[in-house]
Amino acid sequence: MLTLFACPKPFNNEHIRNIQRNAIRSWLLLKPRPQVILFGDEAGTAQTCAEFSVMHVPEVARNEFGTPLLNDVFKKAEELSEAELLCYVNSDIVLMSDFSRALKSAAGNKDRFLLGARPWNLDVLGEMSFEEGWEWRLSGRAAAEGQLRSARSCDFFVFPRGMWGTLPPFAIGRAYFDNALLHRTRQIGAALIDATPSVIAVHQNHEYASHLSGAKNLDNDEALRNVELAGGPAKRLTWKSATYIVREGAVRFHLMGYLRFFGPWSRISRLWQRLRAVFHPVKDFFYSRVHQT
Repeated sequence: MLTLFACPKPFNNEHIRNIQRNAIRSWLLLKPRPQVILFGDEAGTAQTCAEFSVMHVPEVARNEFGTPLLNDVFKKAEELSEAELLCYVNSDIVLMSDFSRALKSAAGNKDRFLLGARPWNLDVLGEMSFEEGWEWRLSGRAAAEGQLRSARSCDFFVFPRGMWGTLPPFAIGRAYFDNALLHRTRQIGAALIDATPSVIAVHQNHEYASHLSGAKNLDNDEALRNVELAGGPAKRLTWKSATYIVREGAVRFHLMGYLRFFGPWSRISRLWQRLRAVFHPVKDFFYSRVHQT
């Protein structure tokens, strides 16, 4: 069994309300059905929890800006979880059955791991219809109309109970906390598993508050504090540093991602990527000439 937990925004904005309800309904359709916990006392959260029969935890530690703190949310989720695996997920993310399949593969191969994937940005207007075939239709739209988010994007994290120890009080939803968790995964020797090739997770597009926008979202006090709590800019990783990749139902070792974490090897990895960018067009040119003749 899996416990999914999230810190939703207030439900009083119609678009935010719709996409959050879409996300929650998709989680509850996963098989086996997960335990779902929503944290916070934002407007509409209690009513939504009652409607969908999911657990509500209104009291969470917050910083002076009112943002929930990751260490308190993760600690409470573990205390309340009925499962050995937990997943923190942003409340605008739609998950489908390919997520469950990737998680089954990862859990069957590794004891200590963090699994996630880069979501697809997609415009979703109104509440979704979850009639038969909805996954096929949504996946098709994501492939045709969506945009895969960058390797920095981390919108859900699956991990086993007790993996983290003491976490810093990162501000949830602000820049850097997610990339710092990827770094911490490698630091403690756990497997960092990128399921992007096998999982279509949909990030439903929405507007961001102006004070949270800007170059890399680091021009606000909360993001800068996350950087400080992580131990500085060097304590940040992307999915390019994943040690394993879920592809075609199998968990495969990712050598270049493994090497990226280690000082000089990370520079070798970057050099290798540059060389590939140079030589692949040359290889393709000669390959095409050979086949033309």
